[in-house]
Amino acid sequence: MTPPTFSFEPPHVPTSRSPGAPAVDLVPLREVGDDELVVELAQLFVDSTIPLIATIREAMARADSPSVVRAAHSVKGAAANLYAERLRAAACSLEAAGKRGEISEMLTLVEEVDQRFGEARDYLKTELNLT
Repeated sequence: MTPPTFSFEPPHVPTSRSPGAPAVDLVPLREVGDDELVVELAQLFVDSTIPLIATIREAMARADSPSVVRAAHSVKGAAANLYAERLRAAACSLEAAGKRGEISEMLTLVEEVDQRFGEARDYLKTELNLT
């Protein structure tokens, strides 16, 4: 008797860290939802991340590492949910630096998180006509 064969397709791996890749990988989102849902999720991401970036900046001004860590963790999760890998990686680095209390590194990473969010937001606005 011949054993059964199984077909395995590896899960989609975000490629947005590759040079020239978009800031957000919309392929997996479009695979699970219609265009209306993708637009709704993207708008929710933008609208919820703006105050998180503000919270990070305000917490940095107070040298409040625990608040930076919490907000960076939230940005990391939001970015992961939307396949914004460069933003997710920057937020992850900021979260780790905050846990270590490395203020000078955090200052640099706050700027990177802000830049990566801007890239993701601008890409989504262009691709999905977000407001």
